[in-house]
Amino acid sequence: SFPTRRSSDLYDINFAQIGMARSKDGINDWERYSENPIISPTEGGWDASATYKPFAIQEKDCWMLWYNGRNEHLEQIGLAIYDNHDLNF
Repeated sequence: SFPTRRSSDLYDINFAQIGMARSKDGINDWERYSENPIISPTEGGWDASATYKPFAIQEKDCWMLWYNGRNEHLEQIGLAIYDNHDLNF
């Protein structure tokens, strides 16, 4: 499992980013993607405060990732599309 950052300098419950990881069995030996985060808050955007709750599916030759984004107290759902079958991971 991944270590949890809990120090007051590193842990901010009001900020979130989306990363990617993989495991052969989905339980043990997780490996983080070296280019994380894959989705980050957009400065001045609708998701400026946080990005979280990802849901991804593969559709033909692309990946579609829905996620919640928040700017202050307004939360919305966004869609990110990766136009490639291979995630290079």
